[in-house]
Amino acid sequence: MRRVVLIRRFRLPKSTGCKDAIHEHEAGVESDRSRAASIVDIFRRKDLLVAFAGLLVFYSLTDLAANAKRQFGTYVNVVGLTVQHSSLISLLTRPVSIGLAVWFI
Repeated sequence: MRRVVLIRRFRLPKSTGCKDAIHEHEAGVESDRSRAASIVDIFRRKDLLVAFAGLLVFYSLTDLAANAKRQFGTYVNVVGLTVQHSSLISLLTRPVSIGLAVWFI
């Protein structure tokens, strides 16, 4: 899924503001949008820091939930349930997991 998103992002056209900033930077014009950005800018600007922290929390919680679901499927088989019962539990919880994931996004 991540590869699909990455490939589709490469196909998106650049905005006019981005194109203007590139032209200003190449022409040597000193402006706020033509200066080179760095990772430190995220920590200096509060709006960027809040967005970055939100992304960190979102992806951490999403990964934690996905990992817990994968691990739960393994532990169900260790408890001694048959494969049919384990698959049934997995199939019944999948719509709930998808619904919660969509709600979380």
